[in-house]
Amino acid sequence: MSNDPSSHDPFKSPSSASSSRTGRTSTTLSEFLRVGQLISFALASGIITMTAVFAFLMMQNDEEAAEGELVLLLIGGGVFVMALVTAFLMRMMLRSAAASKLRTEPEVTELVSGGVAASQPARDAWENWDRDETLPRPLRHYLEGTQTSRLVSQAILEGAAIVNLVLSMLDGNALHFAAVIVCLVGVISLTPTLGKIRSEIRSALSVAGGFG
Repeated sequence: MSNDPSSHDPFKSPSSASSSRTGRTSTTLSEFLRVGQLISFALASGIITMTAVFAFLMMQNDEEAAEGELVLLLIGGGVFVMALVTAFLMRMMLRSAAASKLRTEPEVTELVSGGVAASQPARDAWENWDRDETLPRPLRHYLEGTQTSRLVSQAILEGAAIVNLVLSMLDGNALHFAAVIVCLVGVISLTPTLGKIRSEIRSALSVAGGFG
């Protein structure tokens, strides 16, 4: 008979246990935080580097601006606005879906429905889970969902930034860089922190969670 405590953990499936041993998935708040911050740093660094390169090339370009530069500026602005709206909606919808799925878990159903397990200490334990302790399976799946929503939104903003950088080379209009800067700020603002992750968990465990 195995003496491994994890073999009796009701939150851990065999597949997730195997993944945690091989290090292929995040199993603690610290790991989710580290991965999210590294990806955010990489995306932000990429945008900053490309912006510097395109700005340098544009300053070195002595050719006249391309005809129809107003059209290109409008295209860049349209892409920028669409990216902001899409990033916001995708973030909200994917978080909502992850929260809804979390609240269907048997362990969580008791918490959000006011069952025996819904005492304040029990809720506090879930909402303030130790950052270095292995997360329960429902919380791991929820954080994977919120991480996906964050990455999708950041990727959309990065795409809009790249489009405007390319257009800036075509029409020589520096106004495109304003959209790039806003997209960069958006990517950085989505960088996870421990406080943000705990807030997301708290929101998901509330009756109206997932929409905040």
